Amino acid sequence: MNRKRPRGKHGFTLLVLAVLAVLALLGYLRMNASAAAMLAASRDVDECRKLVAEIATLQQLPQFAALEADSSTVIGQRIEHANKTAQLPAESLIRIQPQAPFRLGNSEYRLWPTRLELKQVTLEQVTTFAHSLVDEERGLTVRDLRLWTTSSESIAGIGETWSAEITLTQVTFSPTSR
Repeated sequence: MNRKRPRGKHGFTLLVLAVLAVLALLGYLRMNASAAAMLAASRDVDECRKLVAEIATLQQLPQFAALEADSSTVIGQRIEHANKTAQLPAESLIRIQPQAPFRLGNSEYRLWPTRLELKQVTLEQVTTFAHSLVDEERGLTVRDLRLWTTSSESIAGIGETWSAEITLTQVTFSPTSR
């Protein structure tokens, strides 16, 4: 009888060792699965960083662009429409000066600016005029707006008037390979 007990102890010890070996194997497999998941997550983070950088670059590009620049006649009609909408006196628009087009950095876009100068206009007229110039479908935006006033520009009964310089810009898609 004494011999059976030591075998039982050895059998129990072997069973405990087998369970511990299975648990160690399961732990090792789980660790490998976690390591693989960590590597996949690391690759995903790298991909996300690349996409964020690409989005940041794309945000710098125009959201709307025409395929070709409008003629000076079409731009003139747009300015005339904005003039009527803002109810500007005929003598308020003192200069329409097309500027040389230029490429927007290394992008596929070109900017076609036109400088406009107004005098003796109210802030409401300037904002209405500038807003009326914009046509996103044609890539027309007001890029710059500068205001100034002098005491001689105030008209009795109208209130404070301003001079304004507006840069109307048309953005066109123009691949460098053209």
